[in-house]
Amino acid sequence: MVLAICLPAMARYTDKRWFSCRVAAESIKCAVWRYAVRVAPFGGDDAAARQRFASAVSDIVNAREFKTAYLASHRDPEGQLITNRMATLRSTSFERRRRLYVQCRVLDQKRWYAKRARQNAKRESAYRWFSIIAPILAIVAISFPHEFDGFSLVAAVPFIMTTVAAATAWAQTLRYGELATSYSHVYHELTRQEETVSNCHECDFDEAVDQVEATISREHSTWLVRRQIS
Repeated sequence: MVLAICLPAMARYTDKRWFSCRVAAESIKCAVWRYAVRVAPFGGDDAAARQRFASAVSDIVNAREFKTAYLASHRDPEGQLITNRMATLRSTSFERRRRLYVQCRVLDQKRWYAKRARQNAKRESAYRWFSIIAPILAIVAISFPHEFDGFSLVAAVPFIMTTVAAATAWAQTLRYGELATSYSHVYHELTRQEETVSNCHECDFDEAVDQVEATISREHSTWLVRRQIS
């Protein structure tokens, strides 16, 4: 009994811990790209931008109930808040910053959302077919109440129906179809914005990057609400 109570609690705690770290990591990743490609709120003077970036990272960590102890085993004693690659990219020409942002940020996110959309669509389809086929098997078992080597198909009906109910509840909890639709929408938004960023002038770069990051952040916010509800 104690084990039955403790295991779900431990699983929920682990899930909450992972979720807290994921949200913080995604928010910091957004700030990192904004700083590296020199857009608002980290444009202009490098010294002032470094201070704003450090403050932004601190705010992100403090905004969530984020326990730094979660990442204690992953701490790098020689780690830097602003890496050499970030500083190097920040100091390059506008054309290079724009090109690398498209290749390493926009396209990377497009691939991620496309992959997740496909995965969730396949899972949703698999659960749907299972919920259709399993009851048919149960009906067949009831229709042929004969024994085979001492085993009656009727005896398997409760197990089949319990499995169907559990699988249906699990699929509804994870909302595979909803996730597939949501991820597909973000993919198409990023595809449109990729074209905008790739062809924008330097004076429009801030706005173009802001649109991309807003799209990604909006999906993370929706994901946060979904996880809290579920």
